[in-house]
Amino acid sequence: MDLEIAGIRTKRERVIIEDAMNFYLYKLMPSKIVQNLTIDLTFRKKLEDDADGYCMVTGYNTRKRAREFEVEIQNNPSMRYKLMTLAHECVHLKQYAMGEIDENMNTWKGTRIPKSTDYWDSPWEIEAYGREKGLYIRFCETYGLKFAATEKERDT
Repeated sequence: MDLEIAGIRTKRERVIIEDAMNFYLYKLMPSKIVQNLTIDLTFRKKLEDDADGYCMVTGYNTRKRAREFEVEIQNNPSMRYKLMTLAHECVHLKQYAMGEIDENMNTWKGTRIPKSTDYWDSPWEIEAYGREKGLYIRFCETYGLKFAATEKERDT
C-alpha cells in the first residue's frame, strides 16, 4: 500500500493513524488487494457540508478495479474521533475496492439502489456505521491504546 498522510502535525499521531489505516484495511480486505492500493489521506480543518469524512475513487487498475483513493477527514482534536471516522471511511474504501458499490452509488453488490433511498437506509452507510466502532475498539485493544478504555467512553 502506498499511503500519503497530510494535515497531521505530530509524529505520534501520524504513526497511530498509519497503524490504524493498515489495521482496518487488512481486517476488511485480502492482503493482495491492500498491497496494491494508493491512498492520499488528508485531515482538513473543515469539510464540505460539515461532513466527518469522505472517500473518493481517483484511479483504477487495468482490470477496472478501484485502487486509488482520496480520503478526507475533518481534523477534530479528538484522536477517538479521527480513528472512528477513519474506520468508517476505510469501510467505504473496501466497498469500492471490492466492487460492492459503484462510484456513483447507484448499485450495491449488483442491486440497483433507488436514488430516493435515505442516507441512513443506504446499505453502504449501514455497513460503515455498523463496522466503525468494532474496528476502532479492536485497533485500540490490539495496540494497547487508551482512547477506548471503558465501555462508557466507547459509547460517547
